[in-house]
Parts: sequence; structure tokens; C-alpha cells
Amino acid sequence: MSTLLAPFHHGMRLGQGFNSFSQELKINDVVQKPGGIPATDTDLNRVSAYKPRATDPRNAATPLSTPEGTVSRIDPHTQVSQTIKWEARFIQHLSDITRRMDVSGAHIIRSDSLGSTSKAQGYIVDEVVFKEADLNYMIHVEVLNQRLVGDSVTQFIPLRNVSPIRFTEVYGDSFISGFLEGGTFNALVSIKLNKEVASGVVERALTDAFIGLPGLGSFDKVHGAGSTVGILTAHESSISVAWSGGGEIMPQDSNQWDIENLRKTAMEFPDAVALCPERTSAIITKYTALRSFHELPQRGFPLSYENAGFQAHDLLDSYSDYKVILAALRGLIIDINKNGHDLVEQRQRPDLIDFADKIRKSIAQRKIAIAAKRQLLSVAAFTNLTSPSAGVDEADSPMIMEDVLPPNPLTPYKASVVGLEEALHDARFEMTKIAKEVDKLIMYPQILSDISRPPQFLSPSVFKLLIPVPNSHAVNTPDSQEVIDSLSKAKDAALAALDTARLQNKALEEREKSASSQLETANAKLSDTNKTLEDQKKQITTLENSLSTSTSRITELSTNTKAIQAGLDEEKNKVSDLTKISSMSKDYISARLRNACHKETLVTVRALRAEKGGVDVQQKFNTMLGEIWSGSRSEIKFGELGPDPYDPNQPGNADKSFSFIRDLEFRRGNYDTGFVDHTNFIGMSKNTTITEDFYRILLNAPSSDHESMTSFVSKVGKYRLKGANFRFTDSVGAPLEKPLTMWDTNWPEIDEYDVVKEIIFYKSTSNVGARNPGFVGISLTTEGLEKPVVVGTPTSIMERVVLEEDDRIVGAELRGGLISGYGKGDVPGPTAAWFWTHTGKKLGFDLEPQQKNRPMQSGPAPIPGYVLKGFWGGKGEILDRIGIIWGIDAPRKELEEQYRTFCWNYSALSGPWKKFVQDYSRPDWRMSDVAGLPTTGEISHPIGSVASNLLLKNIVVYQGSEDFYGFKLVYQDKNGEEKPVMLGTTKEASTVLTSDFLHSVVSVAIWCGESPSMKAKIPLRVRLISPISKMEDAQGYNSEWIGLNVSAVGPVLSVKPGEGWLFKGFAMQRDTQMVRSMAVLWGRDDAAFG
Repeated sequence: MSTLLAPFHHGMRLGQGFNSFSQELKINDVVQKPGGIPATDTDLNRVSAYKPRATDPRNAATPLSTPEGTVSRIDPHTQVSQTIKWEARFIQHLSDITRRMDVSGAHIIRSDSLGSTSKAQGYIVDEVVFKEADLNYMIHVEVLNQRLVGDSVTQFIPLRNVSPIRFTEVYGDSFISGFLEGGTFNALVSIKLNKEVASGVVERALTDAFIGLPGLGSFDKVHGAGSTVGILTAHESSISVAWSGGGEIMPQDSNQWDIENLRKTAMEFPDAVALCPERTSAIITKYTALRSFHELPQRGFPLSYENAGFQAHDLLDSYSDYKVILAALRGLIIDINKNGHDLVEQRQRPDLIDFADKIRKSIAQRKIAIAAKRQLLSVAAFTNLTSPSAGVDEADSPMIMEDVLPPNPLTPYKASVVGLEEALHDARFEMTKIAKEVDKLIMYPQILSDISRPPQFLSPSVFKLLIPVPNSHAVNTPDSQEVIDSLSKAKDAALAALDTARLQNKALEEREKSASSQLETANAKLSDTNKTLEDQKKQITTLENSLSTSTSRITELSTNTKAIQAGLDEEKNKVSDLTKISSMSKDYISARLRNACHKETLVTVRALRAEKGGVDVQQKFNTMLGEIWSGSRSEIKFGELGPDPYDPNQPGNADKSFSFIRDLEFRRGNYDTGFVDHTNFIGMSKNTTITEDFYRILLNAPSSDHESMTSFVSKVGKYRLKGANFRFTDSVGAPLEKPLTMWDTNWPEIDEYDVVKEIIFYKSTSNVGARNPGFVGISLTTEGLEKPVVVGTPTSIMERVVLEEDDRIVGAELRGGLISGYGKGDVPGPTAAWFWTHTGKKLGFDLEPQQKNRPMQSGPAPIPGYVLKGFWGGKGEILDRIGIIWGIDAPRKELEEQYRTFCWNYSALSGPWKKFVQDYSRPDWRMSDVAGLPTTGEISHPIGSVASNLLLKNIVVYQGSEDFYGFKLVYQDKNGEEKPVMLGTTKEASTVLTSDFLHSVVSVAIWCGESPSMKAKIPLRVRLISPISKMEDAQGYNSEWIGLNVSAVGPVLSVKPGEGWLFKGFAMQRDTQMVRSMAVLWGRDDAAFG
């Protein structure tokens, strides 16, 4: 069905996105007229509801002449053509009302759970009154005068930068294509009967009171003298009325609704609508009905809610049942507190015990099935990269990764106020479960087809079996018979629910077997995929030949027992090495296949249980983490996170802590959910900082070397900015006694785009006579460095590790031990370093192969696809401590793409400007081309001093008689705190631009001219153009000017931001005092980037 109706309200606009299930409005102008022209009400074509024919009567039947009917007519007074529908009947379920009013059950539940008093236009139901009534009679009259249809609004216009998975969240599944104009009238009569009157008598009386025409027997009998209308007044009744269209329709001589004026008003309602129509409904059309939607490149697809509406109405009935239960529980509590009546606890029923056990087993098996699917998906994700035809069975698609809320234990509540309060709490929790189920249906409507999914909430009919009853109800008297009957019905409903749970449990078991079978199939596919790696086959063949050679050599050495044993040991080590190389090589090659996805690094840090003094500090904490990430903040103190620090000695605070969780998603699709650090801080003072621990979390530095890593200060800060592209492994050797200044000073910032080509280890020349002199220096040569970098003393070469073209070190083994000499006897230090390449080579050395029980760090790269990038460690008389820095094997072309993304004209920039781009390019900043005459001077800029998401509040311009001297950029964070950044030198402030203008700059032009003193074309004037300004300039633009008011100018650099970018200031280059060249900086607009 491509067209639906939804109740109208005044926030609706033609072409606006809409979620037909939750009836939520989405963004405006999703669908426009051809050419990208937004639609307005002038684009609505009016289509009459009814086209009269010459043979049609001038005055047709009226509402309530029959129980239901539809008629088309021309109003005799206004000559307006109308189509009228009416219905008057007894109803049993709340969903019967919402269906007739075109109101989504999901919309009613979500509005109620949020505490909203406005659920939908014309919604007239008090759920508690409805449920407690014995009879509910609804009158519905719908009058359609004309349709307002936007026939020309057919062009789907998606936003850029919206992820396909967020399609329904942003656009909904449909859009508003028109409106219905006329009126609707809804009335609900709810009656609570006296015990001495049969319900059938009142039903007949109520039907006769509303249905029929004067002159008919039943009508006259009811409305004449001594009529049965009086019977209705003898019962407790409630009348709710709502209407749209028709103006003020309540009879002027009445101050409240009764049966007489209610019927009269309903019958005359079409005449009133003919005089005063309103928009009553919006016409909702699916995006899939648009030709333009299918013609565009696919940017996502709307979710399908075709069957979710039925489930939502059922959820609404259960939700309203719980509202009645809440009202009843509150009434019992008030009665007990006021009158002291006794309660009787419900007995523990065997069927409820069995039912509770089944639910617990169902939930446990569900968790097992979800865990199995997670493993299956992780296997299939790799399989799809190497075998496009492989995948996960579509039958698994309805299952979502969800956490099931704890079930009700199904234990009868105590017969006391405390027991009633506990039941009240649990009933609210069941309502929360229903509301969350609605939220899940909005995001994952496919769960309707997941038959293995356990019940998400307890049926209200079963819940009633747990509530204690007043003592009078426990006696089998005539007055309590209805209660007994009600409990019997509740029991039957509970048993039916139990049978359903059993069937679902059986289906879940079958589902689990199917998932296990699919997992075995996926593992088999993975094994087959590995066999197809041709390079791996060649390497394995080489290794097998080497193994065969080793076996021959063992045979040759059989004449000498010692030689045989030594040979066996040597060959066993080779076999072990070959096995290691085979595994490491396979992992590296597989990772390179996966790395075709080009997915950038993502690091997320969350604070759990971050609450101080009852104030949630999550948002404040996230802001501080963002400032650390951008470089504008170096530490976070606990005192900054709230009004007071936690004191574990104070009552109630002993279990309070902050937990920082790091989720890493590595570059190009290598996602590993196993890398999660939990660091708890309990009882910290307000001046305690978390900086060092935060570095360790981001770097995943080994906990045993935490102190060492935080001493490696300047390098850690730079690696941190690279997120998860580097990993440090534990070091071996002497314990840390001195700061790592030697490494910190001489070792360069590791570049993930560089490739190691040669490693040289230097031995000591002053300890020649020692058994093991150790080594005193390391030299590293890479493709990107102009010359080798050396740590320590480059003396005599002890070992040279040379890597051939395209060789990568994918595994290593470092061993500690004892170094002899140096006047101190044996001292701890590194004694061995072995490296494995992905091509099957083992390179390195071992100074002390005979030493036993040496500390060792051995294994492949911590993440498949990472390779050796350098070393870190300690330096005394020798290199007494060493560890490895691993990094992603990233091609250098990605670095060039990063620079061009930051500044499109990067390749044409001068040397200093290129260096600025290389050092400060960030994904959340952009830079324009450079205007003016570049020099060799340093670049001044705000990047790193402030975060890109801060608002530029004002600019103060300093200039002399001729040229710019500098700028003062004042930024403001979300808390209103100002952060000034000074560029250049101060002079008299000539211009001050304010935030109202700066927030909306859409274009910047830098005008260059010849400076009288410099005799060179340098920036003299800047023009900021914005839609917001006090007046237009001579060219007709809304703009602000800064700089010299010169008429003759030279070259002009004019730049505009892309969508989602805001003007954030300048970067500039000076010569002595004056600005010689400058560029425009843009920062991300957080609202546009989600």
C-alpha cells in the first residue's frame, strides 16, 4: 500500500518526511518539485470529494439514520459537495478506536511514555475509564469536502553525508503528498453498570437512543414521554467528544454533553462542516512510489512497516491494561491506608512456576543464539571479502543483537502495602518494556518474523494473577462470583500464553541447531578461502621443501649421536620458525585483502556511572575528551567533572567510580571487539588527573610498562593523535631507572605511511673482553627519512637486518637476560632480537643462546596487517631496555590524499605552507588556497589551540596605516567560556566583527594589492559575505569589510565552504610585522555531520 492517512496537525508541510509507523515528522522538503524547488501550499490542487450527477438527490441520508453508512451529497445551503461516513457501535478494545481514527498505536504509547498530554488530533480516550467501563459506545462521523493533492511534488532530494543505515531515521519511510479537507466528529460513551441491570437491556436502550429517524417505532419509543433514556441516567457514565471542522458545534443552551444533544450534533455535523471546513488528515505516500527515488544512486532504503501496525495496536491494548492495573493498585493502597481493609495473597500456582521456568530458559537460549550469530557474522564478514558469493543465510536476518530486559519472577506479591508498592513498581516496568518494544519495532521491524524471539513483557492478564485481592473477594459469595469468573478467565489466558511460550521455546531450539549448522558451514567456507591464496600456497611449498631438506640432513647426521641430537634440536627450531612464519604470513596477507575497505580509524571513549551530586556529567566529559583529542587540552581533573569529588569513605559512595571504555575500529575495516580496556578510578581527589591513564587507554600500552610509556612524553602525544594506528608491546631488559630522554630526543615521530628498510644493531667497543658486551645503539633506515635515525652510539656493527623490496616484519621475538662487564658484574638487558617477514624469512641475532629462563616478548604483530615501525626503550651505558612499536601497513598515497582533503591545492603550496599542512591537517578542519606572497616565515593559526567545533564569536583586526599586523580570534564553547587565540602582533584595533554575523559566513574573499612600503602584492583587504547583515554594500551583497579601503586592488582569492563547514578564522604568514600571505580556515558544523 503506497498511500496512507494520518491525523493532521499544524506542523505538517507538503513534501515533508514522515514515519508512517510512529507518525513522527522528519525533515522538511525531502520531496520537491522538479528542478529542486521546495513545495508550498500553492502547489496543492483541489479535488472535490464528490462529482454530482443530474439524477442525484439534493438531500441524501443523514448520519445515525443507520448504524453505519456512507453517502455522497451536495449541501442544500452551501452547494458544497461532500462524502459522509459514519459508524455507531459498541467496541471492546482500545485499538478499535485508534484504527478508526487512523492513529498509530505506536504513536499513542510513545507519547504517553514521554508524559505528553497531546497524543493525536481528536484522540478522546481516557484509557482507565475505558477499561473500567462495562459498555463503550463510539460514534464516528467523517466528512470529506475535498482533497488537496500535490501532484507536481515528485522529486526525491536526499541530503549529502547521510549514512544509508540512517535513511529511515532522517527521512522516514514516506512523505506528505497532500491533505484532506472537511471535518471529523468522535464521541465515546462509557457506562459502568449497576449490578441489578443486565447489560443487554442497556445496550438495546443505548442503540435505540442513537440510531434511527423520527417516525420510526424504536426511535419514538426512546425519545417520547417516559422514554428509556432515563434508564441510562441511572448508571455511572462518561461522555468524551472531540471534533475538527464545523466551528463551535456544541448546542448553546447546554453546558455539558448528554445523549440528546450528542445525537443532534452528530446528525447536523455535515452541515456545519460545509460552512467551516478544516484540514483533517495528511495524505502519506511511500518513497518507493516515486520514480525519482529509484532513478537516483542508492543512498539507503526505507524500512518496511507493512505488518508492524497490527502488532502496535496489540501493544497498545496491553499498555492500556497496565494503566488500569496501576489505577487499581493505587486505589487498593489508598483504601488500606484509609480504611485498614485486609488483603489476601494469591496462592503460588504450579502453572505459573512452570511458565516462569520456561521464560528463563527461553531468554538463556536466546542469549546463546545471539552469541552464535555474532560469531557467525564475524566469520562471514571475512568470508565475504575473499569470496563474494559467500554470505549469511537470509533466514537469520530478523534476529537483532539485543539485551532482553529481566523478566518478572512470577511470584505472588505480599498481601501488604509493601507488596502492592512492589507490584506498582513492576507494572510500571512492564509498561517500560512495552514502550521499548515499540522503539525496537521502529528501528527493526523485521523482528516480527523472528519466531524464536522470547516474549519481551508479561501479559497483563497473567500479571493480575499475582496481585493480592481484598479479603471480601476471597470468600465465595454471590458478590465475589464475578471476581472468581474474572480470575478463571485470567487463568485461561495465562495458560494460553504458557502454551505459546512452549511453542516459541521449541522453535528457539530448532533455531539454535540451524545457527550451529550455519556456523560449521561458514568455518568450512573460511578454510576453503584460505586455500585459494596463491601466494600462501607458494610459500607453503617452499616451507615443505625446506622441511624435506631438514629431514635428509637428520638422516646424514645419524652416525654421530651428539650430532644427531644437535641436528634434531636445530631442525625442530627451524620447523617451529617455519610454522610461525606460515601463520604470521597468512594473517598478514589476509589482513591486506581486508584492508581494501579504506575505513578510517575510530576511537570512542565513554564514561559509565559518571554522576556527581545527582548531575549527569557524560556530556561535559565527552566535551573534555574531544578537547584532549584535538590537542587543545592536556589533562582532565576529577574536580572539573562535577561540584564535588567522590569520597569513598562517605556513606553511599563506596561503590561509585568512573569507568573509561575504549572501543577501537581500525583502519580499512579491521574491526575487533576484543580490544576493550576498563580502568576504574575510585575515591580520587579533585586534583587527580587522568591524562597518563588516558594515553595508555588510547595506545593500549602494556600495563606493565605504563610508567615507561608516560615517560616517553613528547612522542606519546603525537602517537595519541593517530588513534589506533599504532600499538606498543612490552619491553624486555633492565627495569626503568632513568627517563627515556635519549629515545625521546632522537627518535622521530613514527609515520604509519613509512616502510622500514634496514635495522642495524651496534655493539660496545669498550667492553670487548666481556662474554656478552650487549649493544649500545640502533639505527633505522626507512623509505621516507632523508637519513638513518640513530639512538645510542653507532660504533661497531653487531647485526644488520636488511629487508628486500616489499618485505614487511610481521613478527618478532625479544629476549632479556644478563649482560656481562661494565664493572658491575652481570646486569639485565636485551640479549636477542629475532624478526620474521611475511615472505618467510627469519632475521636477527642471539647474544646468549645458552642462558635459560630469559624474559621474552614473542609473537606476531598484535593486530593482523600491522608491521614493525620502530622501537622504544631505555638508555644507560648500553641500550638496557627495548620494546617494539607496531603500526598499520598504510600506503603513502593515503597520506597525500589526506593533505589534499585538507587543502585542495596542496601540491602547489610553498615549502612552509606545505609543512603547515603536513603538521596540522585534521579531518575536522579545511584550508583554502593561499593568497599573497609566501615567504619563509612561520605560519600562525588556531588549529590545536581550540577544537574545530567551537563557535567563532568575534574577530579583532589589528593593522597599521597600510597592512595587516594580526588578528585576535575569540571562540566560545557550549558552556559560554571564551577562548582567545592571538595571531601576529597587536596594533590599534580597526575592526571588530561579532558572532551573529560570523556564524553564517557563506563566502570569503581576500583582496591583494601592492603595499606602498613592501612593493609587493600582499593581502590588504578581506571581505566576509553573509545573509545576515545590517545593510547591503554597493555591490548588493550583505557583507563586512576589513583592511584598507582601497579602490585599486590586485588578485582576489574567493572561497566558499562546502556543505557542513563553517568559517573558523585564518592562517597567516608574516615577514617581520606585516602579513605577507594568508588562507581561510573552515571547521566542521557538528549539526550537519550528525
